[in-house]
Amino acid sequence: MVESLEKISLDNFRALHITINDVTPSLEREENKGQFQLKLATPRGEVIIVLDSIAIHAIAMECLERLPELVPDPKPAGFENECRKPARVIADLDDRSIQFLLRECDAGTLINFLWYMKDAKLIRLMFKNMSCSAANQLMHDLDQRWRGQNPDIVSSSDVACGHNAVVTVLKALRKLIAQGDVPDVLGVTNE
Repeated sequence: MVESLEKISLDNFRALHITINDVTPSLEREENKGQFQLKLATPRGEVIIVLDSIAIHAIAMECLERLPELVPDPKPAGFENECRKPARVIADLDDRSIQFLLRECDAGTLINFLWYMKDAKLIRLMFKNMSCSAANQLMHDLDQRWRGQNPDIVSSSDVACGHNAVVTVLKALRKLIAQGDVPDVLGVTNE
């Protein structure tokens, strides 16, 4: 265990694991930087981790996936999960294919699609294949449009936005498959 530590640059680390007991966490937004400080106060000092909004969103999505009890009283999502199922194969595409797909979809469609899919792996994959500024802008727009709204417990008109986005993204994917730009993950050529 590190006894005294002023600052660590994580640029050269592939993984860093530190166990800290008796932690009081807090999250503060840094003004005009688009970054957040995750502060972990302990009896022996404070650890500050600086994260950008993409990392914060990815952590939030992971928490919702791993701790579904954080979502208040969700209605049975069987139907919605069935609507999402055909689009889940997008997460299996390689980076090049994702980049082709991103070029085919407008920002509004992507915002509604990522919100409706509520899939942290898919969100990370999409953001990884965008420029940093495009990913930050999309994250900001996603946050502004859908913050705090679970697609399984919203109005039917909002759910329709999600359904339409899935249909639009799948149409774009089918077009790319037909052109031979991406692998046939939908089984289109076998239909």
